[in-house]
Amino acid sequence: MVKTMGTLLGAAVFVAALFWAAGTVAWWNAWAFLALMAIVGGLTTRLFKKSPGLEEERRTASAKAEPWDLVLVRLINLALPAMLIVAAFDER
Repeated sequence: MVKTMGTLLGAAVFVAALFWAAGTVAWWNAWAFLALMAIVGGLTTRLFKKSPGLEEERRTASAKAEPWDLVLVRLINLALPAMLIVAAFDER
């Protein structure tokens, strides 16, 4: 339950930042992106419920990863939100 609340709070902050940067909620590109992310999230949740071993493998994969790979993943995790915020500012 706590994990779900944290995920929902994080998503709400992200959505608020996205539309704040765009200056409007009438940005159809953002709504399409959010719908796609909701679909992917739902499918991932369903897949993990059907295959608990897969979830465990994904959660512990970083223990076996190369150091350069961990750096790359962190950079990508920073770049995606930054790209979306820049795109939102471009919508203004």
